[in-house]
Amino acid sequence: MASDPFVTNVVKEALSRGESVVGTMVCELRSIAVPRMLARGGLQFVIFDAEHGVFTTESIAELAAVSRMAGITPIVRVPELRKETISRTLDMGAQGILVPQVRSADEVREVTRWAKYSPLGERGVALGRVHTDYLKGDAATWMARLNVNTLVIIQIETAEAVERLDAIASVPGVDALFIGPNDLANSLGLPGKTDHPRVTEVFEHVIAVARRRGIAAGIHLFDLEAAKFWKSKGIRFITLSNEITMIVESARAISQGVA
Repeated sequence: MASDPFVTNVVKEALSRGESVVGTMVCELRSIAVPRMLARGGLQFVIFDAEHGVFTTESIAELAAVSRMAGITPIVRVPELRKETISRTLDMGAQGILVPQVRSADEVREVTRWAKYSPLGERGVALGRVHTDYLKGDAATWMARLNVNTLVIIQIETAEAVERLDAIASVPGVDALFIGPNDLANSLGLPGKTDHPRVTEVFEHVIAVARRRGIAAGIHLFDLEAAKFWKSKGIRFITLSNEITMIVESARAISQGVA
């Protein structure tokens, strides 16, 4: 069991070593070819956006399984903080969850309660399924391993979350604080101004708190140079662009280039 690459979370392992990881977000395309292509391009993870995206439980299950076989870590941005949503998403094969609109440490404790098995949480036990590559074995061993391998990422995108950031980051089981630039800027009264000094000051605060708590800081960006800059500042979980932007911008460059 220990050598099975299907059930190894390479992103979680890299972050635990203090390394940086790079991935992207997928919002619309439900083809199982997408994670295979992203893996071929060298990305380490893909976030399937079930908050704003179009995914059903069936499509998430298929995309997660193919991602794992392709060697790219599947993470799902869940649409809500509910037991059924969190636990079921992980049972369907996601190796991590990104939880949006979190505002307090109590909410984070609810997240870890449903994302982790006993003794760390209360996730229901259903083994021998896709998230264990249909392998069976000692339940306690599997539960301990999945507790270690499962990524819990908390999205920081409200003024309330910023005010309570240290408490949020201190909840056991949190692996990363993930900056949502657009919603954060909007919550700070600066809609669309993600490069405003007040907003970037919060970015730096998130990085500092994450570093102090021994977890990763992450962000979703669309500009490569900005990603390089924030990586130099300490961001380690880098989400760059999404499949929509990649396709539209590439198509625009082609159409304009031959016009």
